[in-house]
Amino acid sequence: MTYLTIDTYHLIESYTVEPPDIKNEESVFRRRVKEDIDFDPWMFYQPMMTLDLFAPDAQWEYTSTKERMAGERIGEETLKEKNRGE
Repeated sequence: MTYLTIDTYHLIESYTVEPPDIKNEESVFRRRVKEDIDFDPWMFYQPMMTLDLFAPDAQWEYTSTKERMAGERIGEETLKEKNRGE
């Protein structure tokens, strides 16, 4: 989340900010699993075909189950990724 600050009284000494630590936030995927014990990602994230009719050269685009799951797993690391450097 980005906030716009207008410092009209020149009270802020430094305008530098640090980016948020995304890995500490819970991903949408993790929240879905926690809320529903019967959650099955392979049933929830079905493959999907989309067509953007606003594009000048509209073409069907296929989104696989793995691609849809990856979109909601942003900020998560798999065990393989965590242990890759060791």
